[in-house]
Amino acid sequence: MLISGTIRTTITAMPYQRRTGRGYKEHVMRIGSSIFLIALGAILAWAVAPGLIPFVDQQLVGYILIAVGVIGLIASLILASPGRSRRVSESRSVVDPNTGERITRHETRDGGI
Repeated sequence: MLISGTIRTTITAMPYQRRTGRGYKEHVMRIGSSIFLIALGAILAWAVAPGLIPFVDQQLVGYILIAVGVIGLIASLILASPGRSRRVSESRSVVDPNTGERITRHETRDGGI
């Protein structure tokens, strides 16, 4: 039986921490893929002689790849931003009905997406 108790929950933003394992690798691969697309688009748009590939406008394909790479890079940086990591701290205090002793339990966990 619970005589009295309080629950306090706080959500705080934690500084960005490098992820180990799969989560960190996914962010690196997104950024790396975007940079690769930008480089490939720049090569096609400015460094390769026109007409190398028949019936294809290489400059247009290069500009499209650059645009897709820039959009992907911006999206990757937004997804890896430090504001997305949240930590939830919760404290529970209860009074044991048998002994009258106050018991406090603290929990901290990652929350959010």
